[in-house]
Amino acid sequence: MRFSPPTTTQVLSTQGVVNKIQSLNRLQTVVYHVDSVIQSHKQGNWYRLWQDEQKGLFIVHGRVQAGIDLSQLNAEHVEISADGQQVKIKLPPAQIFETYLDKIEVYDVKTGLFNILDIDPQVFNQAQDEAKKQVLVSACKSDILQLANDNAQSQVQALFKLADVDVIVDKSPVSSCTK
Repeated sequence: MRFSPPTTTQVLSTQGVVNKIQSLNRLQTVVYHVDSVIQSHKQGNWYRLWQDEQKGLFIVHGRVQAGIDLSQLNAEHVEISADGQQVKIKLPPAQIFETYLDKIEVYDVKTGLFNILDIDPQVFNQAQDEAKKQVLVSACKSDILQLANDNAQSQVQALFKLADVDVIVDKSPVSSCTK
């Protein structure tokens, strides 16, 4: 008499698939790195004879993270075939998660006519704000959200292939590129 191992049966449910995917939370699929040059300027006052005018030139190294927020997925986004052999998933649209400034280098600073004043923090803060905007604009011009959508589709398909489940992943249309 031969001993045969017991067969296992895998039952897929819509809510089970949704719960497994939601537990991943955010699926970060793209990190875009960019370097930019930022100029910042603070006007001088006439009663100081414009001696307090300040200019700064900065080199910024930044990054933008984008991906899919899987917590937005619900049962309406998942269909399972009657035989349980195929799963169809409609992913939420890709979005920008974070914009970071990793490093800001001071290239040049002019503080008044003789450079004797301390730099005003407002000049640096203005450079930081402008740098974040430029890093995000650059990432958007490079179609970061389309790339995030495409990467999410392939990563979710690969995840289900590991479980030996036939899956079809549909992407949502790309929305506007802002945070």
